[in-house]
Amino acid sequence: MDGFGFFKRQRLYIYRSTSSTPITGNHVNTNLVVTTSYDDLTPIDTTYYYCITAVSATGIESTLSSPASALSDSTPPAASIQYTPHGRYDSVTGRMAPGSVDVTVTVSEPLMAAPFLSITPNVGLPVTVDLTQNPQIATQYTGTFVIAQSMPSGTATAVYSARDLVGNRGTTITSGETILLATHGPQVTSIAVTPATPIKIVYQTLQPSRL
Repeated sequence: MDGFGFFKRQRLYIYRSTSSTPITGNHVNTNLVVTTSYDDLTPIDTTYYYCITAVSATGIESTLSSPASALSDSTPPAASIQYTPHGRYDSVTGRMAPGSVDVTVTVSEPLMAAPFLSITPNVGLPVTVDLTQNPQIATQYTGTFVIAQSMPSGTATAVYSARDLVGNRGTTITSGETILLATHGPQVTSIAVTPATPIKIVYQTLQPSRL
């Protein structure tokens, strides 16, 4: 409401509608507004149109002003993550061996800045992935990280954080939240012998052969 010098000296009612014309119904503010700003908590995310009226000291209300529009957005940005490993990869189980991995992050709406992303192995230290915006697709970011031999095998979890253009912070990952690391070979945990016991061991002495 900045710039309305006359209204700045008045008490105001604010009217809201999802249609630009006509704006009807009750005003959204219970008490008259005496400042040049007002915070309106809208019921859903959509485009709203606002008009104001000035109320004199005697209670006479002016006609509606020209409408001004604003887009309400309370939905935080979500992300989906796609991984492209360059090391050995088991397509059946999804396990990734040591090597570099390309990451593509697609967000649900434009962001203020590149999102934060890290990959944390099970009982391991997080690896931060530096992301760069795709110049052709505003909602897509790419980066690379390395699966090191020193990382523990098992599930690694992605952590994501970003803010959209109006400041809503999102941390939800709709797909690609976890990956499977295979940084070590298989280990023998038990051996079964059949038959169990007793086992007869036969020693045989081999005679040296003559050439």
